[in-house]
Amino acid sequence: MDDKCIDIDSSFEQIKLECGFLSRYSNEIRYPFRIQVYEEDIIYVMNSVEKIKNMNALKKIREEILQISKS
Repeated sequence: MDDKCIDIDSSFEQIKLECGFLSRYSNEIRYPFRIQVYEEDIIYVMNSVEKIKNMNALKKIREEILQISKS
């Protein structure tokens, strides 16, 4: 999916590493089993989510969705 986003808007390249890191946890959340999580991982996850959340292209999409939902 990330390559399709990058094809549409190259600014998605800025968050490719973070998205890849976060997707590592998706199966572990869906199919629970014990995993070792380190404090450094949690800090990196929080920073990655913040970077993705603050990306200008995604902010614009959120604003457009809010405008549509208010209509």
